Amino acid sequence: MNKTKLEQLTSSIAVTFLAVLTVGGIILIADTIFGWDIFSPDVEKALSFFMLSLGFIIFSSVIVNIMLNVSIIASTLHEITHKHDK
Repeated sequence: MNKTKLEQLTSSIAVTFLAVLTVGGIILIADTIFGWDIFSPDVEKALSFFMLSLGFIIFSSVIVNIMLNVSIIASTLHEITHKHDK
């Protein structure tokens, strides 16, 4: 797979999941602060697990993205130096 396409895919995944995580976090915090009891305790546990899982996926996507970008930069610099040597 092309490094640039993979980088775009991991970026899209991270941004999408971050948006979902942000909205879910705001709802859970508002539920706790205002005492709304929107969700039962079991559902809150499941949502907390889901949000934690999204956090790990986001973190992994960012790490993969960093590694891909470093690889792309190294490849580009290698091409530039070889063109300059000729």
